[in-house]
Amino acid sequence: MNFNIYPATKYGVTALTESFRQDFINEKSGIKITSISPGTVQTEITPDYSAESLKNIPHLMPVDISNAVLYTLGTPPNVNFNLAKCRISGKTSVSTSY
Repeated sequence: MNFNIYPATKYGVTALTESFRQDFINEKSGIKITSISPGTVQTEITPDYSAESLKNIPHLMPVDISNAVLYTLGTPPNVNFNLAKCRISGKTSVSTSY
């Protein structure tokens, strides 16, 4: 699978999210919006990100991104994470079940 366009679309979504965030603030809508940009995540979207392919590469698990989403949703009304970049801490990733 060719992902050449992926970085451009990811940046475009981040820029669009920021435009919406500013619009929501100007309209005093009370709506919060967050762009979550994860690093390498083990996923079944392509064989390149399978558990086997990533076994020697530090990576995030889907639950890590889910936890980031839950954290941003749990913030008080006066707090907004407009951009959350989720990266591996440098330690070996382990699969965790919740």
